[in-house]
Amino acid sequence: MLGAVTLLATYVAVIAINSVWWSFSHPYEVEEILVIHELILSAAGVVFSLVVGSFFFYHVYLITTNQTTLEHISPYVLLRHLPPLPPSRSNRKLSDPPEEDELSYEQRRLVRYAAGHIRLYDLGWRRNWAQVFGWDSERRPYGWAVRLVCGGGSCGNGRQFARNPRADELLQRLANDLVNIDKDA
Repeated sequence: MLGAVTLLATYVAVIAINSVWWSFSHPYEVEEILVIHELILSAAGVVFSLVVGSFFFYHVYLITTNQTTLEHISPYVLLRHLPPLPPSRSNRKLSDPPEEDELSYEQRRLVRYAAGHIRLYDLGWRRNWAQVFGWDSERRPYGWAVRLVCGGGSCGNGRQFARNPRADELLQRLANDLVNIDKDA
């Protein structure tokens, strides 16, 4: 939908800009008020193309990396998925899973850095797109065409999704690093 609105706004902007150009090239053949309407339509088309287009490309990125907007914006959502923390010998004890407000500055920096590298549900761009649109390429290689034409639901039950096989290892390393930073502090 965002792609269609972007294309429509770009089309309107191009047609209106061409019309403005023609109006200024042939000033005696056009009414004065028409040029003002063309200018406003051109500006609106350009603004809609830029705003909706950037929103469209942001969502293309999110689908390609298989993230939600919340996962991308807030790195601390990652804390919910941490495995049980290893025991700590320091006086300060993190809750399990740790809360954002109990993390030190170094621990927060570590979580923000890790969130840029740990993609919990990233299965590779092809499988991500297939999962979002409900395509099952193993059983029906051209099933995506039927989904585009007829619609239908996506794969799964909507509450459980396939996870990145490397994510568990990276989450365990993050949990260990959080505890180690807590020991050093």
